[in-house]
Amino acid sequence: MAWSIHEIEKKSGKTYIALKRSYREGKKVRSEYIYLGPVRSAAKMLGEMQTRPLIDEKEISYSGEMILGKVAKSIHFKHVLNRYLEDKRTANVLQSIIILRTLFPESKRKLVLKRLESSILKYSTDLKYLEEVYRFMDVIYKHLGDILYDVIRIAVKRYSLDLEHLIIDGTRIKIYKDEETGLVRFGFSGNDRRDLPQVNLVLGVNNQQVPLFVNTYPGSTHDVEMFQDFIKRINTQYRDLTRRIEQKFIVFDRGNVNKGNIKYLRGFRKQGIYFISMLRTNSAGGFIRRVDKADLKLIYS
Repeated sequence: MAWSIHEIEKKSGKTYIALKRSYREGKKVRSEYIYLGPVRSAAKMLGEMQTRPLIDEKEISYSGEMILGKVAKSIHFKHVLNRYLEDKRTANVLQSIIILRTLFPESKRKLVLKRLESSILKYSTDLKYLEEVYRFMDVIYKHLGDILYDVIRIAVKRYSLDLEHLIIDGTRIKIYKDEETGLVRFGFSGNDRRDLPQVNLVLGVNNQQVPLFVNTYPGSTHDVEMFQDFIKRINTQYRDLTRRIEQKFIVFDRGNVNKGNIKYLRGFRKQGIYFISMLRTNSAGGFIRRVDKADLKLIYS
């Protein structure tokens, strides 16, 4: 669970502030605290963290960069990148940018101009100018699925990743452009708008939320088309890993629930692939009344 602000009241009547985080350990719920001090001191400290720039951000991000750097080294991430890019400098730059992007959910431009400048990775990243990042990312995109697959194969052996379940889901990423270019297409959003430039992303993750497979699609691609291509891709190109996964599930948006799509998704059962979906609110009642609950393994709410 996330950290929250917690008040500690003493018998003397004084109140102190701490950060509190609760977590489950077996059947017990335990808590840990970071003491901040009396109310006035804690309020001043929290206020300054929100309004004043950090004196040296390197000290704040240092531990995260060191940890992720060691994780990347343990799965030979730079070596895998270099295998496809055939350029050590490019592989090194991309590893640094990916580490920073993991720590800071910001644009590539901001990562280079702000985060890299304040990072311990600055001195080991030979980036000649900002635009190189965009060019390097375009190169890596062509091999994205293969790079992740090679990295995951190493991680499975080294860290015994869970392969009991594969959960496949798609999402749409808004792109702030005024026109369609390449993968960026006007797609379909949750509020039925048809004029939003976007890119579609499909991920296959395990129970530990570790992505095992990934692929991108033009923003105008329908879910059924994406899932069909994604499943075919992982079952052919990456079969030596998918055959080890016991059960596979597709998460299907309720907006795409119709007779034809459901019939199509049920066809995947022959391949050991099942689907999870929500129903539209106005049709859920009728469906639940008609369905034989004893015959289907469903979760009702």
